[in-house]
Amino acid sequence: MRICNILFIIFLILKMMTDSMIQELQDKLFDAECEIEELKEELAKYKKPIPKKLSEITTDSKMTPRYLDELPETVLQIDEYCGRRFNRYFYDYDEERILMKTANGKIKVVNDTVKNSKYITMADIDGNPKSCLYSKLIRDLKKALDK
Repeated sequence: MRICNILFIIFLILKMMTDSMIQELQDKLFDAECEIEELKEELAKYKKPIPKKLSEITTDSKMTPRYLDELPETVLQIDEYCGRRFNRYFYDYDEERILMKTANGKIKVVNDTVKNSKYITMADIDGNPKSCLYSKLIRDLKKALDK
């Protein structure tokens, strides 16, 4: 009888230990699930949906092109710059901006709002690209206009 009592006490002790361990593991599991949910919410802030079509891909930094109906009276044609000859670029000295005559005859405003240390690429008469700093081009054109 005594052995049965001892075994019963050992059984109760093991059951209590098992119950406390199960409760502890359940608490840890709950904490981990809460942390996973918080991380999912944080990730959702940075995650963007993957576009299904190429036409849905846009960049935040891309500016919408602006066009003018006709050339303003205050323009100077850019014939040559840095040893290259051009025939479709104009400098609007009142607005301090570069205009480009497109192939279909429209007048496009080039780099209208972003002027500080941004590059502009212009195609010369032969179609070869020439890149330069927008601010330096404007500065050089102002100097040429003052002469």
